[in-house]
Order: sequence, then structure tokens, then C-alpha cells
Amino acid sequence: VEGIALTPDGRFVVAGSVDRCVYLSTGEGEHLWKYPTGEAVLATALSNEANEIFAASGRTVYILDKTGADLQKITLDGRVESVAVTPDGEFLVVGGGDGDRSIHLFTDNAALSRLPQMIARILRWK
Repeated sequence: VEGIALTPDGRFVVAGSVDRCVYLSTGEGEHLWKYPTGEAVLATALSNEANEIFAASGRTVYILDKTGADLQKITLDGRVESVAVTPDGEFLVVGGGDGDRSIHLFTDNAALSRLPQMIARILRWK
């Protein structure tokens, strides 16, 4: 296991692995689903209610829903090494490695994504 995260209430746990899969389980240990990514999953994050699950694998951030369905993929220039989401779910922060040593900030808030003065790169992910 390379990346693990859980909801604040402990009801859901997401894990990434070198076996190239993301796993969602309940806090009580019930396995809900497994999603293959094609490369090792280095980091994971999830929203408060586990409505959105984020997984860093290769150059891609996978955004999945609670059922394991693919919502979106964000691809960077270099390897994605870390992901974090704010408690309110407004912002996703992605750390790049390899040839892309940078931090990217993503939001699903359309108004914020248009602010030119934001230092970090902000894009819509919904």
C-alpha cells in the first residue's frame, strides 16, 4: 500500500497500491470495489462523504465516485506524487514530480477558476 486516506468520520478508507489499483473499503473492513489504473497508485484522497475519490497514478489523477465509476482524469506533464482535497471539497491540490516538480490547485468552482491573480494553476475538474 502506497497511499491511504479516510473520511473524517472513519466510515470509508481508500488505498492505492503498487499492484496498480485503487481500493475503497468501509471503515469496518468491507471491501467495496477495486479500480485498475495501469500504473502504481502513489497517493489517494477522498471527499468528506467519499462522494469523490482521488488517486495519483503515473501522470494521471483519477477522479472516481463512491461506486468506483470514472468521473474524470487529469493528466499532468510529469508524474503525480501526491494529492489532497480540502475538507469542504472545494479544492484539489496535486503535487507533481519527475519532470514536473510543481503544485497544481484545481477547483470545481467556476468563478474561482477564472481569477487570473491566483498563483497556482487552477482548472475546473467537474
